[in-house]
Amino acid sequence: MIQKIKEKIGFRKKYFKNKLLLNILFFGGFFLTAFEVYLYRNTIIDWKIPTFIWFFGGLIATPFFRKTLNKFYNAKILLLQIVYNLVAFGGISVFSFMAINFYSENSNLNEKEFEIIKKKSTRRNQIIVINYDGKEKELYFSEIQKREVKKC
Repeated sequence: MIQKIKEKIGFRKKYFKNKLLLNILFFGGFFLTAFEVYLYRNTIIDWKIPTFIWFFGGLIATPFFRKTLNKFYNAKILLLQIVYNLVAFGGISVFSFMAINFYSENSNLNEKEFEIIKKKSTRRNQIIVINYDGKEKELYFSEIQKREVKKC
């Protein structure tokens, strides 16, 4: 009898730890995706590249986590599993790509000047729209940089 109770408690602890880890992955991926948007706004990368990486990272993880999500979340519907994986693993992969791109030091950086098409201002940011290789790209500048951007 005591052995059965110990096994049941051990199973519940393991179950709780696994479900907690899955929740941390989901919400961590969600917040990393939000921070990735901040990084994207400060780069000149085309929106298609991070979007592709986000979808690719999430869809690649789906076959590996089908049984796990079905066991812990009772998510038998494939669409729910895909959404979970897009948010969790897609968010982690796209943030990793953008963070490496944004924070890595590149010794052969080139300075270029672009024509400013529009200037916008919000409470927090100064936004300028430039023509980058025939495409309009919005660049966001912080409150500290707002004065410098207004002079341009």
